[in-house]
Amino acid sequence: MIIPYLREDLEILRGNSREDGSPAWLLYDALRNKYFTLGLTAFRLIKNWSGGDDIKVFEKKINRDGIEADSEEIKKFINFLQLNNLIIQPRGQFDNIHKKKIGYYF
Repeated sequence: MIIPYLREDLEILRGNSREDGSPAWLLYDALRNKYFTLGLTAFRLIKNWSGGDDIKVFEKKINRDGIEADSEEIKKFINFLQLNNLIIQPRGQFDNIHKKKIGYYF
């Protein structure tokens, strides 16, 4: 699996601490005027995001940097980003997916 690219217009802002005192950040989607609350792990994933990398390469990179997240956690986070339209699909990847879905190949 390839790590998708984040939309370039997203902003990360420091948020209020959570009820337990842990830090939180806000991911702001200006297109939809919507905020998403991020915990420490999600914040660190986004700060180290490497769109286009293989998920295993990305996992090794972030683990080396002290971020404890495995492939399953990364996939769940990618799913969250996809469901909320926070990623972009590079043109070549979109074309390949689209062709496979309709069964049309050149």
